[in-house]
Amino acid sequence: MLKSLVLATSLLVGASADIATTSSIGKSLLKTARRLEDGDEEVDYSYVANYSIKFQGCHHVTQWNAEVDEDNDVRIQTVRLARFRLCPVDTCSNQKTAGCTSGYGDYIVDLDTFLASYL
Repeated sequence: MLKSLVLATSLLVGASADIATTSSIGKSLLKTARRLEDGDEEVDYSYVANYSIKFQGCHHVTQWNAEVDEDNDVRIQTVRLARFRLCPVDTCSNQKTAGCTSGYGDYIVDLDTFLASYL
C-alpha cells in the first residue's frame, strides 16, 4: 500500500493535466471534499459541471487524537490531506501550476481518499 501511495503521489506532483468534475474521479473526490472557506456546511455540488479539478499539493497537519481510549494510544496524530482547486473549464490551464487565477474554489480531502480515486 505504501508503495502505491508513493507512486501515486509522485505521479500527481508531476501531472499537469486537470480532471473533469463530471468524470468518475471528479465525482469521487467531490463526494468527500470540504471547501476551505465554508467549513463543514453542506454544499450542493451540482454547479461544478463546468469546472476542472487541479491538484495543488499535499499537506500534513498535526492534531489532537480525540479517539484516545487508553494510556498507550497515540495522543497526537498526523492527518494527511490533498488540496485541489476547482477551476472554470474555459480558464483552466495545464501550463500553470495553479490552473487558474480567478473564479476558483480550493478544497481539501483526505490524501488516501484522493489517491484511491486514481487507483
